[in-house]
Amino acid sequence: MKSALAGGFIVTLLFFFALTCRAQSRAESVKAMYSTIGGSQAVLWVAKEAGFFKKNGLDVEPVYVSGGSANVAALLSGEAGFSQNAAAPVLGADLKGADIVFIAGVVNQLPYTLIVSKDVKRAEDLRGKKVGISRFGASSEMVARLALRKLGIDDKTEVTMLQVGGTMERFASLQNGMIQATVAELPVPHKLREAGYQVLLDLTKAGFAYQHTGLTVRRRFIETKPDTVRRFMRAYVEGVHYVKTQKKGSAEILAKYLRSANQKFLADTVDVIADHVPKAPFPSTSGIRTVLEFFYPDKAKEVNPSDFTDMRFVRELEESGFIGRLY
Repeated sequence: MKSALAGGFIVTLLFFFALTCRAQSRAESVKAMYSTIGGSQAVLWVAKEAGFFKKNGLDVEPVYVSGGSANVAALLSGEAGFSQNAAAPVLGADLKGADIVFIAGVVNQLPYTLIVSKDVKRAEDLRGKKVGISRFGASSEMVARLALRKLGIDDKTEVTMLQVGGTMERFASLQNGMIQATVAELPVPHKLREAGYQVLLDLTKAGFAYQHTGLTVRRRFIETKPDTVRRFMRAYVEGVHYVKTQKKGSAEILAKYLRSANQKFLADTVDVIADHVPKAPFPSTSGIRTVLEFFYPDKAKEVNPSDFTDMRFVRELEESGFIGRLY
């Protein structure tokens, strides 16, 4: 009798174990977009390639959609569940009625430089020149305008903005003379420096908070799939930890996405992002306020920056001790 009961118990355990394994093997598929090919996107790539999403039951497909405004449109259309994006295009859409929120802040300042052609020696030399951006409404446009204003250049009347594509396309346009200036994330490729192109302004030294790259999702998605968001965020903060502590492995992953074999450039890129990403990646409400005041001054006083964030997922991981245990 006892042996029969024991046998039945074991069979039951094996049955539930098989069901669990089967459920785990069917990872939930979800797409996550990134808006530029640069180090600021590293956390998503690392979480994917290092297996953290898979570990948390997610089959995440990173999808490159050039430009922040295009990412916003794709997120609102339901093409993806998550998007790494900058605040300017996201807030622009939200102020028109969209329901996108930041659930993480990856880079809460501007890791950008304004790179200029060899004949531009001073800010005044930019007058009458062409400045390359990815597309209108994207973060590259917003950053370029911010940089120009910091230098005392009227970004609407004294220069011409040209849409030329992503980072690599902008570098090519700078080299062939199509444009005379563009913005790019740090670090500046050594080949550009060696060719005589100069950094006219380093925005990391501007001294203000700015919500640059963050993880965004629609409120509707949070309401319908909160567990998916929690598992994604758990994997995401593991990705942050990996970038900060496994720099060689991170550089190897970045080589794939940045399409570069330059070890110095890859190592420098990892160092920059590791320095900028907080262990607990909360969105920056002060950084959001900066974006609102600079790009949407008519609306800035009417809204609360926290209305564009949902801190609960990072907060849960911090308060539970999960983030602390990683370090």
